[in-house]
Amino acid sequence: MVDRLKQLSWQTSLVAAMVMTLVACTQLVPAPIVSLANVTPALSKPILSNAMKTPVLPVANKNQPRTVDGVQWQWPVPMPASYQNAGSSGIDIAGSLGETFRAAASGTVMYVGPGVQGYGDMIMIQQNDDYLTVYANVGKALVNQGDTVTLGQKIALLGKSPDNKTQLHFEIRKEGAPVDPLTLLPRMP
Repeated sequence: MVDRLKQLSWQTSLVAAMVMTLVACTQLVPAPIVSLANVTPALSKPILSNAMKTPVLPVANKNQPRTVDGVQWQWPVPMPASYQNAGSSGIDIAGSLGETFRAAASGTVMYVGPGVQGYGDMIMIQQNDDYLTVYANVGKALVNQGDTVTLGQKIALLGKSPDNKTQLHFEIRKEGAPVDPLTLLPRMP
């Protein structure tokens, strides 16, 4: 029982630290929207993502999960029409109001509720000791804190951002620091 209380205390501290980190990252850098229509799978050279200068190599099938550091990753929406890099804190994926989005990786739901300023309602899912995913602009959550979710499980319906945009703000954090999701998600076809 004592060990379980220590673990819960640690998890609560982790969520509090993540929310504080999100507060510090609310100044998003606007970046151009990337159209997927121009991505060609036959490219032999890496494409550099606009804001983070990260190599993005196309592959044949975006819907096939990609495994990195023992975690299987997939896009939280089946085929985004467009997305934009949101500076150093993730990507914004265009969508339709009420559209379902899914867990990009399996894990435990650590937080469901109001986010920090600029994030709207949000869901945080811890994949393991290293990785945590953040989904912001949630219209309606389909999961609760403490739930275990699987890769591709429906977790929420898309809402609007505080600035009235219909887009999913998606982040992946490794050891508390934001990483470019494009380095972990399957490449676009």
